[in-house]
Amino acid sequence: MPRVLAAVDGTEQASCVADYIVDRFGSSIAMHVVVLNAQPKPQAWRTRGIAREAIHDRLQELGHKATALITERLEQAEISVKPRVELGDPADTIIRCAKEEGCDLIIMSAKRLGPLRSALVRNTGVTCGSVAAQVVKLADVSVVVVK
Repeated sequence: MPRVLAAVDGTEQASCVADYIVDRFGSSIAMHVVVLNAQPKPQAWRTRGIAREAIHDRLQELGHKATALITERLEQAEISVKPRVELGDPADTIIRCAKEEGCDLIIMSAKRLGPLRSALVRNTGVTCGSVAAQVVKLADVSVVVVK
């Protein structure tokens, strides 16, 4: 059974990931999808005076909100789903979780670029360190970036 890691960030573009999986695979193939939300670890200087547990709980809550709609959409399409929320650098976390879960494919969305960044990418090919670009370069498995 193919295993897919669907990396979602809670934005509108993330719903494209679920749409892609359902449209591309639907119920025609038995597969298991790990829906991952990677929350960046907060910087210590920004969270001074706030209990670590409160920060962790809030990030977990945000992560579960980000995975809930995608998970529900895939379950409606009768696709086996496992939601997962992790804290850490998003690109590193996506790659690590794909390895841990034994995934054959990573599917993620790319944020839309503003006019300045679009011009920079178009004219120079520089991706400005986007998470999607980092995952594409560093992952050991195939990566699909949907828009």
